[in-house]
Amino acid sequence: MSASTSPQTNPRGIPLAPFVDEVEKYVDSREDIEPNLRKFQEMIAKYQFMEANTQRRAAGLRDRIPDIQKTLDTICFLKGRKSSSKPFEATFELNDTLYARANIPATEEVYLWLGACKRNAVLLRRRGRNATQGKT
Repeated sequence: MSASTSPQTNPRGIPLAPFVDEVEKYVDSREDIEPNLRKFQEMIAKYQFMEANTQRRAAGLRDRIPDIQKTLDTICFLKGRKSSSKPFEATFELNDTLYARANIPATEEVYLWLGACKRNAVLLRRRGRNATQGKT
């Protein structure tokens, strides 16, 4: 395997780390040692950067778990009230310090706010039983 060979990547575009079992086959001469070490150090730095990004993304997802659980609890509550056609009054959270009160009529649909992405708001509509399942 030559040092000039471009590294293969996995489906997510992450370069595969080469396994060097015989250094003599990887490094042709003494002059190749420093450039190859630099390439390995660059790859290590890239992997550390990707690891840090993955850890930040995982932490962000863990932070969203309480909100997702609140949403699931609300959907289960609405499903439990399905037989009642009488509207009810609810107080719901708009943000950490702001709440609103609303009269909620019986409904077959729920709308889940998934967040904003650049210029688009992402709102998901689910009907009845599908509100707690992964498919519509």
